[in-house]
Amino acid sequence: MLAPASIIFGFVMGFLMSATLTFIYTVLHHSLSSDFLMFWIKMWIVAYPLASLAIILYRPSAMKITQYILERVRY
Repeated sequence: MLAPASIIFGFVMGFLMSATLTFIYTVLHHSLSSDFLMFWIKMWIVAYPLASLAIILYRPSAMKITQYILERVRY
Protein backbone atom coordinates (compact mmCIF):
# COMPACT_ATOMS: atom_id res chain seq x y z
CA MET A 1 0.00 0.00 0.00
CA LEU A 2 1.24 3.44 -0.86
CA ALA A 3 1.62 5.98 1.91
CA PRO A 4 -0.51 9.13 1.60
CA ALA A 5 2.69 11.21 1.43
CA SER A 6 3.81 9.28 -1.66
CA ILE A 7 0.51 9.90 -3.39
CA ILE A 8 0.50 13.60 -2.53
CA PHE A 9 4.12 13.87 -3.66
CA GLY A 10 3.16 12.24 -6.98
CA PHE A 11 0.38 14.72 -7.63
CA VAL A 12 2.46 17.76 -6.64
CA MET A 13 5.50 16.64 -8.64
CA GLY A 14 3.25 15.60 -11.53
CA PHE A 15 1.72 19.07 -11.59
CA LEU A 16 5.08 20.83 -11.59
CA MET A 17 6.72 18.50 -14.11
CA SER A 18 3.80 18.33 -16.55
CA ALA A 19 3.19 22.09 -16.43
CA THR A 20 6.85 22.85 -17.10
CA LEU A 21 7.37 20.30 -19.86
CA THR A 22 4.13 21.01 -21.71
CA PHE A 23 4.83 24.75 -21.51
CA ILE A 24 8.30 24.32 -23.00
CA TYR A 25 7.04 21.92 -25.67
CA THR A 26 4.22 24.31 -26.59
CA VAL A 27 6.55 27.31 -26.83
CA LEU A 28 9.00 25.37 -29.02
CA HIS A 29 6.46 23.78 -31.35
CA HIS A 30 3.47 26.13 -31.30
CA SER A 31 5.14 29.47 -30.45
CA LEU A 32 3.36 32.24 -28.59
CA SER A 33 0.39 32.53 -30.95
CA SER A 34 -3.08 33.74 -30.06
CA ASP A 35 -4.26 30.21 -29.24
CA PHE A 36 -1.15 29.38 -27.20
CA LEU A 37 -2.93 29.24 -23.83
CA MET A 38 -5.73 26.93 -25.01
CA PHE A 39 -3.28 24.62 -26.79
CA TRP A 40 -1.06 24.45 -23.69
CA ILE A 41 -4.00 23.73 -21.38
CA LYS A 42 -5.22 20.93 -23.68
CA MET A 43 -1.76 19.35 -23.62
CA TRP A 44 -1.43 19.79 -19.87
CA ILE A 45 -4.82 18.17 -19.15
CA VAL A 46 -3.54 14.99 -20.80
CA ALA A 47 -0.01 15.16 -19.38
CA TYR A 48 -0.86 15.88 -15.73
CA PRO A 49 -2.61 12.63 -14.82
CA LEU A 50 -0.09 10.58 -16.80
CA ALA A 51 2.88 12.27 -15.15
CA SER A 52 1.34 11.92 -11.68
CA LEU A 53 0.60 8.24 -12.18
CA ALA A 54 4.10 7.59 -13.53
CA ILE A 55 5.70 9.33 -10.53
CA ILE A 56 3.54 7.43 -8.05
CA LEU A 57 4.30 4.09 -9.74
CA TYR A 58 8.02 4.63 -10.43
CA ARG A 59 9.01 6.39 -7.19
CA PRO A 60 9.69 3.21 -5.17
CA SER A 61 11.91 1.76 -7.91
CA ALA A 62 13.66 5.09 -8.44
CA MET A 63 14.38 5.31 -4.70
CA LYS A 64 15.87 1.78 -4.69
CA ILE A 65 18.02 2.50 -7.73
CA THR A 66 19.19 5.77 -6.15
CA GLN A 67 20.08 3.98 -2.92
CA TYR A 68 21.93 1.27 -4.87
CA ILE A 69 23.99 3.88 -6.73
CA LEU A 70 24.77 5.86 -3.57
CA GLU A 71 25.94 2.74 -1.74
CA ARG A 72 28.46 2.05 -4.48
CA VAL A 73 29.72 5.58 -5.03
CA ARG A 74 32.08 6.89 -2.42
CA TYR A 75 31.68 10.63 -2.12
